[in-house]
Amino acid sequence: VGVKPLHFQVHTCPFCGLTGNIARFTGSMVLPVEEGLRAFLREHIVPLLRQDLSWMSFSGERYEFSAMIMEYENAEPQKIGLQYLKAAWCASDLFHKKERQYRMRAADFFRKALPDGIGGTDDPDGNIALPPEREALLKYMIGEQYRRVGHSAHAAEWYDHAQSLAGTDSLLAALAEQQKTNPQEYLSEEQRVIEYQLPGLVGCVILRNN
Repeated sequence: VGVKPLHFQVHTCPFCGLTGNIARFTGSMVLPVEEGLRAFLREHIVPLLRQDLSWMSFSGERYEFSAMIMEYENAEPQKIGLQYLKAAWCASDLFHKKERQYRMRAADFFRKALPDGIGGTDDPDGNIALPPEREALLKYMIGEQYRRVGHSAHAAEWYDHAQSLAGTDSLLAALAEQQKTNPQEYLSEEQRVIEYQLPGLVGCVILRNN
């Protein structure tokens, strides 16, 4: 089968620390790196490049750098969370010790993407609520991160939230129940084709079980 394409989709400049997909580095629409970002890279990314060369072979760290830059640029929390989730997928593929750390960071940012930044549907600040199916997906993903690091009780709470939002007849609700009561290492073909678009993300997150 070979190495998954995921491991080659984010790149890091070994000199300045800029990290992103290929579009960030090539093409007519590439923008110059503004000085504020340069200063951030010098302070937070470049020292990591110099002290440890593991980022060159471990794709998870490149996704981590990308998430750090996106946070500096005030990207939407779910976008940052997705970068940490991809870092966790890379770590899982390579049996890397940072998988747990990345999963918890992903859960943190998915939680921040919820209407109140904690986990409820009511927003005291008056922000626009997410569509229920999108909120349900975020809560499922939070639950899955907790389950993957061994926090089954926390995971069950988030799966319950996802089920209540998704509706009893939905495939996502059934998947949450499965992962809560009888977790599977691999999804069925039916489950693997479920796609829910996350708000503000380009493309969809496919519910993969890792």
